[in-house]
Amino acid sequence: MDAIELPIAEYRFYMRAVTDIQLPAYSGSAWRGLFGRALKRTVCVTRQAECKQCLLWRNCVYSYIFETPPPLDSQVMRKYTAAPHPFMITPNPQQARQLSAGDELWFDFTLIAKANQHLPYIIHAMQAAGKQGIAKQRGKFELLRLEQRIENGWQSIYQPEQDIQAQAAMSSPVSALPDGLVTVTFDTPFRSVHRGKLLQKEDFQFAHFLSPLMRRVSMLSNFHHETPLNCDFKALTEQAQCTPLHDKQLHWHDWQRFSSRQDKRVSMGGLKGSFQVHSQHLEPFWAFMELGQKLHVGKGTVMGLGKYRLSIESALDSELSPKQKQVKIGNTERQSKK
Repeated sequence: MDAIELPIAEYRFYMRAVTDIQLPAYSGSAWRGLFGRALKRTVCVTRQAECKQCLLWRNCVYSYIFETPPPLDSQVMRKYTAAPHPFMITPNPQQARQLSAGDELWFDFTLIAKANQHLPYIIHAMQAAGKQGIAKQRGKFELLRLEQRIENGWQSIYQPEQDIQAQAAMSSPVSALPDGLVTVTFDTPFRSVHRGKLLQKEDFQFAHFLSPLMRRVSMLSNFHHETPLNCDFKALTEQAQCTPLHDKQLHWHDWQRFSSRQDKRVSMGGLKGSFQVHSQHLEPFWAFMELGQKLHVGKGTVMGLGKYRLSIESALDSELSPKQKQVKIGNTERQSKK
């Protein structure tokens, strides 16, 4: 399959703690909630409690980013009340939970296709969020700078009191399909429903990863880039169901978040670890898999869940020493051994 034309921009917010901050064990949920509340306060002009009852629902930056109604004439999601959100917040995995005033922190913020035109609102909302504070202790912070991922690294595009110098969102080229075993590693919990229940490691098959990934990419392209993908998804799903796995090393990772709306802690566990698939089976899926490294997969993607990476072990490598060194090939990591 050729490269999928879906423009994506990856940003990194650098903040400085103004007061002491105590982050939760996984802060993606806290950042998502804080951002949503700040964005609504920033752009909402009617102050209605329920967005769907608002006259401006389909013409509002907040609803587009955070509640994302499907178009009225949509045939793809006519049974659904919301389209996939065009953003993701991914915390720094090495971030210390306890920060003192003056300490710096960062998190990544991904915007998909048309959502990039609303970047100024997002920056303003994040600055306002810092004054409100994060987590139970409402630790305050301020924006230092915003960077954007470019071809060879990161580039500063905004500092307070300056103009935004963002580059246009770009579609990613797809690298050549390698020869050998491809390892898929979940860096954050992968959550998916199987037969009405959360998918467990003993039930996991390749199609449980590939089907929600194809659905997510397709829906994002359709609703936020107005470009339906020309694929036979039924045939691809059937092929994925017959794709064998190698060296499945998955485990259940449990964590909880506090839901302000439900006023209670909610379980958010999912699968972490890795599995392997031989590249001879992956030609129809490769473009989806490479792009999915930026888009994540499964439930909870807006708060950084379902983040995964691909790495390659060639047939020659498998005959060498088990000590590995990762080398970047296109959008994928190559595992060579020495």
